[in-house]
Amino acid sequence: MLSPRQQVETIAKALGKALRFVEIPVEKAKAGMLKSGMPEIMADAILELMEEGTRPSGGYRTTTVRDVTGREPRSFEEWVRDHVAAFS
Repeated sequence: MLSPRQQVETIAKALGKALRFVEIPVEKAKAGMLKSGMPEIMADAILELMEEGTRPSGGYRTTTVRDVTGREPRSFEEWVRDHVAAFS
C-alpha cells in the first residue's frame, strides 16, 4: 500500500516534474468538503476511507483483479504511466 505522499511522488516521476504534497488536517478537509456542498455523511465516509488507506495492510492481498479480468494486476506506477495524460 502506497501512502498518499508516495502516490504523488510516483505521479511526479511519470510527469518528469516536481509536485508538492500538502497534508491537510482532517478537520480542514471535512470543512472544505462541507463548504462545497457535500453531505456530511459522504464527507465522513470519504475521510474514513482515506484513513483506512493509510494503515499498514500487513501484506493482505486478494486475487480479485485476476479473477475478474483474467490478468495480473498492475502496480500503481504502471497504472500512472498508462494514464499520465490524465495528470497533465
